[in-house]
Amino acid sequence: MRTSGWRAGCLAGGALLLAGACGKAESVDDAGGLLWETPELPGPVTVEVNGRAVDPVLIHGFLLPLWTEHGAQQAAAGAQPTAESFFTAPQELFTPLVRGIVLLQEAEARWPDLPAAEVDHLQAEMAANTGEVLAALERRIGAAGVRAHVERELRKRLILEAFGAEAPEVTEDQVFARYEEMMAEVEDPALLLQMGINFSTLAPQIRADLERSAAVAAQEAWIDLQMPAARVQVGLPGRGIVRW
Repeated sequence: MRTSGWRAGCLAGGALLLAGACGKAESVDDAGGLLWETPELPGPVTVEVNGRAVDPVLIHGFLLPLWTEHGAQQAAAGAQPTAESFFTAPQELFTPLVRGIVLLQEAEARWPDLPAAEVDHLQAEMAANTGEVLAALERRIGAAGVRAHVERELRKRLILEAFGAEAPEVTEDQVFARYEEMMAEVEDPALLLQMGINFSTLAPQIRADLERSAAVAAQEAWIDLQMPAARVQVGLPGRGIVRW
């Protein structure tokens, strides 16, 4: 029987989207001086997967952290980041986004309609967990955009749970083996035991973590099977349309 511990795990693509809630990125040194400032993300950028346009909010949220990292690398080399330097290998750059979109399209097909109460609950949970970041996202993309984002996150949870149900059952031997690995990494296992931290107390979380890992592995394997058939079209500044 599956537990639901892994269902409440991290909001995979949502973390990237929330990270991209603001426009520019910069880094400061310990004294507060500006080390580098990344210019605005080059655009416009468009993406279509299997003939369906990808929400620009998702594209921006995906690209901004990568653009920021690219800017830091260019600054370290004494150069400025440009669209040309950033979009050198578009298929490699966009593959993680395409994988996520392929999964979202499957989730939308399985759950075209979501109970409003579940969406409301998840939105409240995300607001409590991210605080001002979700509010900043709403200021940038509006209430409807945030609602669409929450619905995507709910579908991602549902489809991960579905893949988890299809994954091999986690055995007691696997749980105990992981427990022994964890204890081997502790400097003083006896101290933990004295504190009441033992196999019985850790087993539920270990099982939940192993089940989530199995669900993610099953999900990634499914995406791997879909990727060869995925039709992708990307519009890039200065390069036009790139297809694969």
